[in-house]
Amino acid sequence: MKHDSTDNSSANSPVLEKRFDPVSIIGTSTACLVALLAIGAFALSYEALRDLAVRTGALPESTAWIFPLLVDGSIIVFSISALRASVIGAHKDRRWFLGLVVLVTLASVVLNVCHARGGILPGIIAALPPLFLFAAFESLMRQLQQSVAPVRPAARPKARKGPSEKALAPQPSAGTCHRRQRDAVREVGRVYGEPASGSSSSFGGKAFSKSGMLGSLYADSCDIPISV
Repeated sequence: MKHDSTDNSSANSPVLEKRFDPVSIIGTSTACLVALLAIGAFALSYEALRDLAVRTGALPESTAWIFPLLVDGSIIVFSISALRASVIGAHKDRRWFLGLVVLVTLASVVLNVCHARGGILPGIIAALPPLFLFAAFESLMRQLQQSVAPVRPAARPKARKGPSEKALAPQPSAGTCHRRQRDAVREVGRVYGEPASGSSSSFGGKAFSKSGMLGSLYADSCDIPISV
């Protein structure tokens, strides 16, 4: 019984499921076939462009092999650059590189057709290798793009509001506020001739409340409500 439970757990393990993932196997096989197709199309176009450069006298035979590398190699380089721009989210750069891929592919098609002889059918056959190279490499780049997660720019952290200056300032204690109010009561009594123990006084026909006057004098310095 213990042996059967071990077999069932190993059969349902995520490692085996990941190893025999059919989607991954199909994707890998397709990528290999697309790469072989791109190599074949590049080889055919390479020979046509090299022979065209030698036959027209544009380049000597010793250096004519560089010409197809510049033309068809640019298709590969610009396609990889477009993939990188897509991964990092640079959409303007991606459109620029895709435009270069299309432009170079058209130039390769025209040169391959010029190399063909004998009518329309040879021209069509000569135009297929660069088109297949473009289609194969673009298919490979799209598969790689699906397997690579795009990099998004990190969001800027929101600035936290610090404590206000009032909160940072040291607050007076209750004893300090009591002492300030007591001194203020004495000062009011001295100025207006009011005894310190009185609750209100009259000066010039007007009544003064010590609590109201002290509240106006010390409202900013003492936030603790204190009764006198």
